[in-house]
Amino acid sequence: MEMVTSQTESDIRFKSLVMRLRGVEFSRRLAVKLLGGEKRLDRLMLQGKIHATKRTGASNTMWRFDAAEIVKYVKPNKIFWHPCILSCF
Repeated sequence: MEMVTSQTESDIRFKSLVMRLRGVEFSRRLAVKLLGGEKRLDRLMLQGKIHATKRTGASNTMWRFDAAEIVKYVKPNKIFWHPCILSCF
């Protein structure tokens, strides 16, 4: 029996996307929207999976999140997991 080690095209594309997003920053609002809620973002931050930075200089600066970390934990959209949708492709 052969061991399957090849990656699917979607896996390769996802890893490429994550690599390209290193150094790109998202706002807290966008991070919450992509992750599916503020509680999920807070939980991932407490677990140390997502890190936030705040620029110095002004008291009202926004929290910034690394886009690569956010994209890793985005939940798949339910519409793409519906059996009818998957059978069409």
